[in-house]
Amino acid sequence: MWVRLLPRLRDYKVYHLSILTNTFGYGLVNIITIYSGNSGLRWVLPLERIYKFYAYHGTDDAAAEEICASGFQVPAPQRQNDWLGHGLYFFREDPVQAQIWAVFGNANVKQGQRIACVVEAVISIAHSRFLNLDTREGMLKLKDFLIAHEPEFQKITMRFISEAHARHFIFALLPVKDYPVIQRTFSVPSKSLNELPVPLGLNLQGTQVCVRDAIVFDGDPKLYWKDHGSRQTPRKSKILDFPKLT
Repeated sequence: MWVRLLPRLRDYKVYHLSILTNTFGYGLVNIITIYSGNSGLRWVLPLERIYKFYAYHGTDDAAAEEICASGFQVPAPQRQNDWLGHGLYFFREDPVQAQIWAVFGNANVKQGQRIACVVEAVISIAHSRFLNLDTREGMLKLKDFLIAHEPEFQKITMRFISEAHARHFIFALLPVKDYPVIQRTFSVPSKSLNELPVPLGLNLQGTQVCVRDAIVFDGDPKLYWKDHGSRQTPRKSKILDFPKLT
């Protein structure tokens, strides 16, 4: 757009330049007003959309202490069946689900060796580098990638033992620099919430975010919740005792 504008700007001067945004919003635009005498020209130039959101990581107290002291670090690969490939995992804007996982999914906590904790982070990611598989656009990007690399996949003799294993393998091939953040919402087993008193066709969902590059974190992580009970696995009733966002 600027290439087309330059010949017309000789007799004009930039009178006003502003950037409008929301601290926790999605839209960014440049509004440029150019004047010559009493006449004015105005262009609205869209910038790339930036997503900024809270994310919650369920873990134990030893790991939480290290994270809060040194920040999140993407660990070395340890598994071959992560939901969205290798990376740091968070529940988007869902601290209670992260709390549930910390209590019932963390091996050290289940064995009574550590205390369950939840660490809060803020993720800031540009639209073009955010592979959001909850959207049609994100699924189209993934499909295009699979089609482009189909000849390579046909040479693979590996047999996937599960869909999670296949996803882990495929997402490992996605360049981290292009897609440092991947998101997908999955169904969450919950008898108490998936069998409501009135059938509404609504089941519990959990939005998982896989961070593959720590550069996307905005600010320092902070401890959001810590189980102040005993080191034994707490009852489910205690899971609902969590602080509200401030």
